[in-house]
Amino acid sequence: MKTKIPLKLLDGETKVPGFVEGDTVAHCGNSIAGEYANTLTVVDLFSGWTELRSCWTKMLPASQAP
Repeated sequence: MKTKIPLKLLDGETKVPGFVEGDTVAHCGNSIAGEYANTLTVVDLFSGWTELRSCWTKMLPASQAP
């Protein structure tokens, strides 16, 4: 897959904080059916600061529904 999608690495080019990379993971095993945990990882490319968040399902609580 890496050979099919051109990537430009920012190693050494990032001179100030604020440029981030993020990744999500669904911890569901072989099926996305049912409820499972989801995690988000965000890393600042300059400083290496990492923020981690997790949630149980992606459903919006009824108290926050529009």
